[in-house]
Amino acid sequence: MRIIKTTLLLICILFSLSTLSAQPNATEWKTFTATEYELQYPSDWELDTSKQMGTVFILLSPANTKKDVQFRENINLVQQTLMDAGMLLEELVALSEKQILTMITDSEITSSNKISSPQGDYQQVQFTGRQGQHNLVFEQRYWIVGTTAYVLTLTCTTETEGTIKENGLKVLNNFSFL
Repeated sequence: MRIIKTTLLLICILFSLSTLSAQPNATEWKTFTATEYELQYPSDWELDTSKQMGTVFILLSPANTKKDVQFRENINLVQQTLMDAGMLLEELVALSEKQILTMITDSEITSSNKISSPQGDYQQVQFTGRQGQHNLVFEQRYWIVGTTAYVLTLTCTTETEGTIKENGLKVLNNFSFL
C-alpha cells in the first residue's frame, strides 16, 4: 500500500512539472516605461505604441491559432485630459458606464468597485458584451491623476482560458504610476 501511494505521489509530481514546463515564456517579462507610468508584460506579447484607435498603447497576446487571426486578447491604455479639472473618479466612471451600455452590444456590467491601493484609488469595472461575432469579457481600471484620466482595459473572449488570461490580469496588476 505504501508503494502505491508513493508511486501515485511521484506520478502527480511529474505531471505537475510537465504542465509547468509546457507554458512558453511563463517567466520572461519585459518592462515598458513612459513618463507617467510603467508596466511589465510577457515577452511573447506584442507592444504597439502607434497610438491607433486613440490608444496610448496596445498589448496583443500571442496568436496561437487560426481563430486568433480574427481576434487577439489585448490590453490597451487610453489617456485623456479632462476639461473639468475638478472631475471626480465617480463622475468619470458613471459617464463611462453609460457609454459601455450604449456602445457595446448586449453589454452587462458585472461589477464596479472602488479599490484603494498604495498608488491611490482606482475604479475596477468588469463587463461583458458582443462585438461582431465575438462574445467578450472586459476588465477596466480607471484613474484620475491631476487633470488626466487613464483607462486601462483587458479584453478577452469568453472562451479565453489559462496563461493568456492569467498574464493579462498580471499586466493590469503590474501597471504603476511613477
